[in-house]
Amino acid sequence: MMIKDLAHQLLLQPNGAVQLVDRLVEAGLALRRPSPTDRRSVLVAMTADGVELLESLAADHLREMLKHEPLLAESLRGLRSLG
Repeated sequence: MMIKDLAHQLLLQPNGAVQLVDRLVEAGLALRRPSPTDRRSVLVAMTADGVELLESLAADHLREMLKHEPLLAESLRGLRSLG
């Protein structure tokens, strides 16, 4: 992924995305590669450690959401009654 695309998806300014990628690279969670199609561009990719961490965080997030499933269902019922 190009940094400008990452910035767009995360609603960041490009310089903020560069700083984020710098920290991810330093932590061993991402790496930079030259683009095979455009020598001016740099691509960012996740490392195996980055993928593993993301999967772990996603699983934790899902578990937390499921803990609150009854409250979420109640809130949705309340919203339906408004419409």
